[in-house]
Amino acid sequence: MKILGLLDLNKLKISEKEEVNFENYRIFSYRLSELGADGIYIKGINKDSDLIFINELKNEIDIPIFKENDFEDIIHIEEFLKGKKGTTLIIEEEEILEHFDGRKEFVPIYTALISYKAKKEGFITLIVEDIEAVKASLKFE
Repeated sequence: MKILGLLDLNKLKISEKEEVNFENYRIFSYRLSELGADGIYIKGINKDSDLIFINELKNEIDIPIFKENDFEDIIHIEEFLKGKKGTTLIIEEEEILEHFDGRKEFVPIYTALISYKAKKEGFITLIVEDIEAVKASLKFE
């Protein structure tokens, strides 16, 4: 199973200055790589400068980088929990908080449980914010 780290440019925006944001995205991307992500999935691309940054990042980082629309059918948590099948599942913190009790401290546990279930159901790719929770859950057979 491939685990892609989710880099949401809208969520990680911390400044009005693009340079500051790009440096934050870069640091986050390197962290995803260090944690063992098989690639990075970038969403929230709004400007041409975002695309330029992504191309620069592709030259700097040693794992593949994917953009929105690089995958045909991404299943979201709500669809997955209702039984929809597919090959790629995206697990976002906000969706977990919406569908469960809204307590942030349980997000890694829910992420791990959903990841484990997705593996059992034959999903090939997971796109996640919490690489560590997914890696831990996939150790179980």
